[in-house]
Order: sequence, then structure tokens, then C-alpha cells
Amino acid sequence: MTHRDSDLWHFIFDDQDGSWTWQRVSSNGEEVARSPFSFRSFNVCVADAELAGFVNNTSAPRRVRTSELTHGLRGRSAHAMGESHPRPAERRRRPRHAA
Repeated sequence: MTHRDSDLWHFIFDDQDGSWTWQRVSSNGEEVARSPFSFRSFNVCVADAELAGFVNNTSAPRRVRTSELTHGLRGRSAHAMGESHPRPAERRRRPRHAA
């Protein structure tokens, strides 16, 4: 099992606007990645996470409401980081650049 296999994936439902985002968190609790957009559909959000490495058939999607987030995760969310406007929902994906 690789270190990457121990990462947790959270699918976060925003109580205020009804959108979904995903977040990948390492085993030590640090955010590894986050969806670049919010999505109106949970299934579309999961499909986007699969493009980022989420394996749906081996990991049960963990659904979380923003109101249920722990302080640590909430502190890393886009809304808590001071974004003045919500991320657009259901936009076409931007091309990913090789890192």
C-alpha cells in the first residue's frame, strides 16, 4: 500500500448553495488537493475526483456537509479562506497542466 492509498477523499455538500466539491486529505490531515470548481451534481463531482485519482470502486465516497466539517477541514475550505464569491458551478474543466 502506497502513502497515496491512505489519503482520504471528502465530498463536501455546501449547505448554502447546494453545490458539491471534493477534497483529498493526507493521513496526517493536510489537504493534498481540492476540486477547482464546485458542482451541482454529486455524481459529476465524483467523476471529476476520479480524474484526479479517486478510485470509486475501492473507496466509499465520504459525503460531508459544510456544517459538519471539523474546524481543521473547515479552515482549509475555499469559503473559510476568504473567497468573496462562490466558485462557479458546472463549468467546463480547465486543462490540467503537467506538474
